Order: sequence, then structure tokens, then C-alpha cells
Amino acid sequence: MEFEGNKTINIYSVNVYTSIHRSMGAYISAVAYTSAKEGMPVCFRVKKKPSGNLMDVLSESNHTEDSWIALLDIDDFKKINDTYGHNAGDYVLKNLARILTGEMEKCTVARWGGEEFLVHCNDKTVDEKVVENLRKEVCKVPFVFEGQEIAVSITAGVSKFDNNRTIDKWIQDADNKLYCGKKNGKNVVVFR
Repeated sequence: MEFEGNKTINIYSVNVYTSIHRSMGAYISAVAYTSAKEGMPVCFRVKKKPSGNLMDVLSESNHTEDSWIALLDIDDFKKINDTYGHNAGDYVLKNLARILTGEMEKCTVARWGGEEFLVHCNDKTVDEKVVENLRKEVCKVPFVFEGQEIAVSITAGVSKFDNNRTIDKWIQDADNKLYCGKKNGKNVVVFR
């Protein structure tokens, strides 16, 4: 993946969970390798401090009432892999990562696992409704792999920061909203 100009793009790979899910080490390593293969570096610098642990970044951030996170999932990703092959699935992941980092340049973007991504934003100039714009953009972008156009959509759950919740509960709230969107038709962003 090529990066132009002097943009700072914060991307983290799913290996952030190695300290939490030690028993899944082999799985985590495989997913981390896939992320690197797809052009998603394991880590960029954040506030001049290198870190490979997204949970540390989330914990150390100065959250405000404007802070939010979103969990995004590619709809019917297994069907994409089964229909077009795993190389096509890798192509979709790589290009979705490119779209995410382009559209969410003031946010932290992470490959959360499988076909899920986490977006974290602390910038009060970026409203969480940007996720809906992203969803619409993904539907419009032609994903063409080896001459075949692949229809791609995403479902997302968005959660605003709440001082009364832990980071884990904050992520769980976004995940619950994502699940609600998946259960109720997909290709939607759930805010409440």
C-alpha cells in the first residue's frame, strides 16, 4: 500500500489481543500475518510513541463526549470467499482497508479480526455519522477482481464514549450494535 504526503495514518493489526488471548496465539499470529500481507502494517506511530497494542492506545487516549468507536464487518464475507476465492477475499480486505484509511484519516483504524475493523475517533471535528457516509461509499466502489465485480457492503455498530464504562464495555456496546445490524438485514449503521 502506498502512502502519499505527510499524513499520519494509525493502523493496528489484530495482534493487539496477544496479551489477552494467549491461548489463541497461533490464530492471532496467522491473522497478523494476513494483515501485513494485505498491506496493513502492524503499527504506525501514535503521538510519537510506537505501540502495537490498540487497547493501550484506547486506554491512554483523552476521551471526551465527542469520542466514539465503530466496529465494522464486511457483509457475507464467507460468501465472497466461497464464490470468488480467498485471493478475492484478500483483495476486498485490502481495498476496504484503503477506503477506511482514506475516509477516516483523523481516526485510528484497526483490523479487529477476520473481516472486522475497529475505528476509534477522538477528534471532535469528525462526527460519528461519517461511518454512514463510509457505508454508502463502500457500496458505490467497484470491487473488481480478475475481471469479476464483487458487490461489497458493510454493517457497523457505533458507540459514543461514556465515562461510566470500561474500554471493554465500550467495545462490547459497539459490537452489540453491529450484531443488531447484522440480525436486522445488514448494510446498515446502528447508532442506538
